[in-house]
Amino acid sequence: VPAAAAAQGAAPAPAPPRRPRSPIVKGTLSQGATVLCRSNTASEIVAVLALVRAGLHDEAERQAGLAAVTAEALLGGTRTRSGPIFLAAVAQAGGNMRTLPGFDFTEVAIVATRDQYE
Repeated sequence: VPAAAAAQGAAPAPAPPRRPRSPIVKGTLSQGATVLCRSNTASEIVAVLALVRAGLHDEAERQAGLAAVTAEALLGGTRTRSGPIFLAAVAQAGGNMRTLPGFDFTEVAIVATRDQYE
């Protein structure tokens, strides 16, 4: 019926109002990484998405596969926690972590449920 109304020259129904989004907060970590944060209290998940400037586009022919190796290395842990211990902590919080090499960036994503995070 909406297509028939549009064909007859009637204006389409207005879109439902969008909820206002919280502002994006920008910060810089001690090692220089830029962090952008946005809160969404209506969501039942906590998600962290990091983009590392190491992608397929940056690879020379002799470096083929370097972005994939970088993605795997990001699962290797931190200065204070080994990879398995870090991944176990994420899993204990009801979450999961994955890495994915992309064309321009390598993506690191961590997702957990809000009740486990709090």
